[in-house]
Amino acid sequence: MRIPAAPAVMLPFALACGGGRDPGSVGEARLAVFGPSLVELACEGGLEENVCGVDRYTEWPPALDGVPRLGGYLDPSAEALALLDPTDVLSVGRNPELQSICGLMGAGYHAFSFDTFEDVMDSVESLETGWGADLSGYRAGLTSTLDSIRETNGGRGPSVAVVIWHEPGDGMMTLAGHGTWYEGLLQRMGLSLAAPDAGTYPSVSVEGVLALRPGFILHLFPGMAGDSASIVSSEREFWGAAELPPGMIVFAFDDFMMIPGSRLPAIARRIGALCSV
Repeated sequence: MRIPAAPAVMLPFALACGGGRDPGSVGEARLAVFGPSLVELACEGGLEENVCGVDRYTEWPPALDGVPRLGGYLDPSAEALALLDPTDVLSVGRNPELQSICGLMGAGYHAFSFDTFEDVMDSVESLETGWGADLSGYRAGLTSTLDSIRETNGGRGPSVAVVIWHEPGDGMMTLAGHGTWYEGLLQRMGLSLAAPDAGTYPSVSVEGVLALRPGFILHLFPGMAGDSASIVSSEREFWGAAELPPGMIVFAFDDFMMIPGSRLPAIARRIGALCSV
């Protein structure tokens, strides 16, 4: 789904890009991609050879280890982009500065959203229609995984409070809220998201979490497997003070648990294994 350019840069963008890339030149496309989720899907769809640069936060797939880093979404490097001379720049979210740089270079600028599950699927479709990615296998595998988990849950599994961040011992924590891709994923797994009606990633007190009466409290600590023993011990002690059963508090240390890209089926399988009754 291509998102219209911001009015402030629409004219120079249109003059420089002529309305966008010629669809016939897909095979020659040089893609600078900002956003780990978007990079994963592009590579999953067979565009790995077209990716000429990525943001500093992208760490997967390993085959891209030698690809130039172009700074971050909020602080892209115009110099690095100019050296690569990409035909198209793809980013998660719309960045006016990045879009303006593209206008000056004559590169196409394309913004994607990964806020909701539907956004992820729209991004899959955009990569297929815009650059010839083949994500049919990904789509079929994801559907099969979600259907299998939903059948296991009988379509009415427990509710899950997804804790995005919690400093051990602190009385407040950040939850995944309604309108996020976590909610859409859980629904398709036959689970439900336990969250207040207070934004997409609300800060919630311990009392607020307990009031939601979740079946499971899933703590995400991506990339912190080395500290897993101390984290688990601390969190179990923390929730034990609220007299919650230990089995209700579960943890995921996988580094991809906050990246709704090509490993989304793995995220679903991980949650399904942890939050089964």
